[in-house]
Amino acid sequence: MASRGLLPEEEVNDAYILIESEFANAAMLVTWDNHLLKASNSALNEVLKSFDLAPVQIVHPSVILGNQGG
Repeated sequence: MASRGLLPEEEVNDAYILIESEFANAAMLVTWDNHLLKASNSALNEVLKSFDLAPVQIVHPSVILGNQGG
């Protein structure tokens, strides 16, 4: 994903976290990580789709808690 400019090259763990959420069949990844939150969700899902993986929605915890100020 870094090679496609979706995540910074040095943020390898972010890509691992995203892939791990796929292996756990998670439809949503709740995170405070700015790199994942700032990445284009649709572009990330296109990459996942290219590997026959399901889409995942990346959201900040404040969205889940109903506090949009996060």
